[in-house]
Amino acid sequence: MIKLKDILEVKNIEELNLSEKKKKKKKKRDKCYHKVKGRYKVWPSAYASLALSKCRQVGAANWGEGGKKKDTKASRKRKRKAYSKTKK
Repeated sequence: MIKLKDILEVKNIEELNLSEKKKKKKKKRDKCYHKVKGRYKVWPSAYASLALSKCRQVGAANWGEGGKKKDTKASRKRKRKAYSKTKK
């Protein structure tokens, strides 16, 4: 004969299995994710995904700073020279 206690144990085990199946994995949300998502308006897009993978390759601290150049005396001199040529 089946006891009530056995039935309740089986139900509890089934409920645990269902709750484990429902749990979703947490997505990877690191600094790169937040930096790239802030820069691109459309998410997800091919460009944003590529930028995210590039950021993860080089690291969040090093990504996105490559285009900035220091302002030196030589560069200011070249800018003045180019400006004076266009002004004439």
